[in-house]
Amino acid sequence: MENRFKRKILIIITAFMMVCSIPKVIKAAPVVFNVSTGAQFLQAIEDINNGTETDYVISLKADIDVLTTDFIYLTRGNTTILGNGHEITNIYGFMVFSYDPNVSIPTLTLGQQDGNNILKINGSYTGNVPPYNMFLVSNKSIINMHKGVEIYNRNIPLVDYGGYIFYVGYEATFNMYGGSIKNCFVEKTETSYCAMIRVEYGTLNISGGQISNNTVQDSPIDDNNRMIYSAVIVSQAGTININGGSITNNKLIFNGTESYGDGVVLHAIGSTINVSNANISGNEMICNNVNNIQYCRGGAIYAFASTLVIDNSVITNNKVLHNRGYGGAIAVYLTDLTITNSLVAFNTAGHSANDISFDSESGNKLYLPTADSMNAKQTTPYMNSITGWYEDNILGRWSMTDPTPAFTTLQNDALIGYYELVAGYEKAKLITYNSNGGQGADYYQNLGADILALDNAVVGFTKADYEFTDWNTAADGSGTAYAAGESLPPTDLGFILYAQWKVKPVTPETGDIFNPNIFMSLMILSGMGLVVLTKRYKKQENN
Repeated sequence: MENRFKRKILIIITAFMMVCSIPKVIKAAPVVFNVSTGAQFLQAIEDINNGTETDYVISLKADIDVLTTDFIYLTRGNTTILGNGHEITNIYGFMVFSYDPNVSIPTLTLGQQDGNNILKINGSYTGNVPPYNMFLVSNKSIINMHKGVEIYNRNIPLVDYGGYIFYVGYEATFNMYGGSIKNCFVEKTETSYCAMIRVEYGTLNISGGQISNNTVQDSPIDDNNRMIYSAVIVSQAGTININGGSITNNKLIFNGTESYGDGVVLHAIGSTINVSNANISGNEMICNNVNNIQYCRGGAIYAFASTLVIDNSVITNNKVLHNRGYGGAIAVYLTDLTITNSLVAFNTAGHSANDISFDSESGNKLYLPTADSMNAKQTTPYMNSITGWYEDNILGRWSMTDPTPAFTTLQNDALIGYYELVAGYEKAKLITYNSNGGQGADYYQNLGADILALDNAVVGFTKADYEFTDWNTAADGSGTAYAAGESLPPTDLGFILYAQWKVKPVTPETGDIFNPNIFMSLMILSGMGLVVLTKRYKKQENN
């Protein structure tokens, strides 16, 4: 019995030692700095750079003004800045990198991963030294930006070098998970890269957020061959992964007579670009006073010696506004271009190629989306139905009202050579839902296979004192009737469905309506009757 007990004790001790020997990593809580002034913010940065911990949080407790004439350096640790709804202003710039191999690669995170923390970064700067880069990350360092972060009003005036909101260089990474970069402005005086984001041998990952209403322009001072490369993103030997988010209403403006440039949203050289689930719309390249423009191309994207893949995205209403401009949406040279399940249409170029300019001298291939897949990406109902791809060059511009024989639809799945293209379209065939004397504007439904009549709850028609019954091809109900959800006939022509109404039934009065005068009269009569009966019973008892 004693030996058996000892064996049990030995087994328990052995198991306990095995469990205790399993290594456990318990992550220490981050060091938190609560700051209410610019001086406290700068002191927190200094403490982080001199610290030994891994994770830090700078939490704003008030709006702060950080006025420096030099960059704010972050050289180690993982630092998160939480705004708590407050604003930082007067930032000359942040630099996030370290040359010291003995310290951890620094990471700067703006905002909170769940997007519930608002951080406002006002780019306005009142110092005496003109600012240029607002955030510079390099040497494998990382910047993360989350939903709830707003960067705005950065003004970089008349720089003779590159000016950026974010510079991502040399194996560094910028992850834009959300937030916004908006209403920023860069002006330059000589040839240089200028953009909201520049990627040079680094990686940009965009999976949400908005980049909108930003402008890059040159001054009207003339010089020779002044070039601006992009209003939003410049990539040189970089990797760009855009999987979500929107880039809209940005402008690239040329004012000098010798100015020229490529790409409003993206200018890529020797880069790998993947665009999916994105909206790139309403961006413009505007050429003022330009006499001898060499290149004015890419209302959205320009790529040279790169690989460009676009999937499940919308690239519409971008413009190159100059009579020498081309590639209203995309212009590529020596670049493989693959577009699938995407809408690339309704863009504008002053010279040629309203949608795509493709030029390959090395056997690069162009893969285009089908008309059906582009229509499927349109917001319904749509007024113009895409019919296919057509040539669109200076010898004859494609037009919906005059699609001349020169503009034959290109049937090739893969194209090699030089092409100037437009996604041709015609007025869409529509089913028109008419209220037929009710309230509500006409509602439209695009024709297609297996179309079902809509429910009036979707269309939203009303008529006072009437209720909806069904649809009919004749206003007076003498045509063919269709109930909501019923299959509509296949046709190549549009037609009208009229709402049918019937008078709402009037609910008859049941008599259960309270009238105070009648009620009081009945109460008085009841009381009088009770008095009479009481006297009669008493008289009978007395007898």
